[in-house]
Amino acid sequence: MVPLHIVATLRGAIADRSKRLMLDSLLMAAVATRDGLDPLPPSHRGPSEIDIPIARSKCGRIYLCSQGMSADDMHALRWKNKRFPIAEAQLFGNAKLKRINISGGPCRSYRIPLDTVHLQEDQIEWWAIGDMAEVEALLVGWVGYLGHRRAVGLGRVIHWHVEECAGWGNGFPVARDGQPLRALPPDWPGLSECCEMAMGNTLPPYWRRAEEELCAVPAWT
Repeated sequence: MVPLHIVATLRGAIADRSKRLMLDSLLMAAVATRDGLDPLPPSHRGPSEIDIPIARSKCGRIYLCSQGMSADDMHALRWKNKRFPIAEAQLFGNAKLKRINISGGPCRSYRIPLDTVHLQEDQIEWWAIGDMAEVEALLVGWVGYLGHRRAVGLGRVIHWHVEECAGWGNGFPVARDGQPLRALPPDWPGLSECCEMAMGNTLPPYWRRAEEELCAVPAWT
């Protein structure tokens, strides 16, 4: 395992809420896709148990990788639309069909705003400690899009760059100058006393709200 700097170069925009992707969860999804695994069986509780080529901390509470980091260039508002096919539905109606409710239930139509962003240099970067060859193989071979609304072309990756780096000493790759670069336990060594605190998970799956705990988080989260 060596210190790594990982850069994804995108073509076009990405959903704004997807900029801070976690590298460990991304690699777990890639392994699950490659090996035909269920990333999180319905009966499973607690962190995902899929093995990835990223080092884990000695205490076992986190993987040694940062959140995705990037700088915004230009935002654009898109819309997620669903129109219920009223004309087509009428073909299946009969004398008992009096009304189709498109304001609620399974027939509801919607138009939801979605904030997208073009990133500076079209790049997202991570730092980690892991196996360079295995990380690169997983990302290049199995991760072609990032974030939400991939099916409509958002977050398309055109190039992955994985290289060994020198790091910055104490805290690498999860903290720098006393500030966390990912969700960390509040008692993590070397953290500043003025870190921002919020509820979150320190291990995948990060979306599981019922298992969140108080964490030190980056100020830009």
